[in-house]
Amino acid sequence: MSVPSSFGTRHVAPALPCFLARYPEIKIDLTITDRPGDLIEEGYDVQIRVTNEPDLNLVARKIAPVRRILCATPQYFQQWGVPQTPEDLVKHNCLDCALSTEQSYWRFTGPGGKIRVPVSGTLRINDNDALAQAALHGLGIALLPTYTIGVELQKGRLQAVLPEYLSVERHIYACYLPSRHLPKKISSFINFLAEHVGDMPYWDQSLRKL
Repeated sequence: MSVPSSFGTRHVAPALPCFLARYPEIKIDLTITDRPGDLIEEGYDVQIRVTNEPDLNLVARKIAPVRRILCATPQYFQQWGVPQTPEDLVKHNCLDCALSTEQSYWRFTGPGGKIRVPVSGTLRINDNDALAQAALHGLGIALLPTYTIGVELQKGRLQAVLPEYLSVERHIYACYLPSRHLPKKISSFINFLAEHVGDMPYWDQSLRKL
């Protein structure tokens, strides 16, 4: 099984002791990687993927929505002000999660429809966990998935802004090869993960207050 790094480290790995206690006959070989890989060539039974377009050649079960939130520390907002509209982001130091050196745009859907805002800042990192640490140190505003920063939002270490503007939606999927008979070990894990996350993901509980 393979899982993306941030989600796997924060949410899959901590749940495995409970899963193995429930299914002691199952053995797990877990790979934590952000590289999608190939199920056949690499021999995975199941992959957890974060995407808006799952591979059409795979069976993909939707586990949870991925909500990305604009956030920074309360101290940052106290010093630099709270953006009132997405356009205000151009006045802020925006910490970007990007793989290229091209101009970055953050895309949202809000009360007036879709909007694209050019952003810039002093730091770009291709890893959400590292980006969250930068935001926690007060360097600027970041657009991060709530499964990465749910605890920080709940404890007030990070403050969410503009919650009425949603980023381009993705989902967490459990993907596996099509088969006439789904192996029990695969179905057991996928059902367990969906149950563990819940209909309203536990890391999104703080969003009820926004």
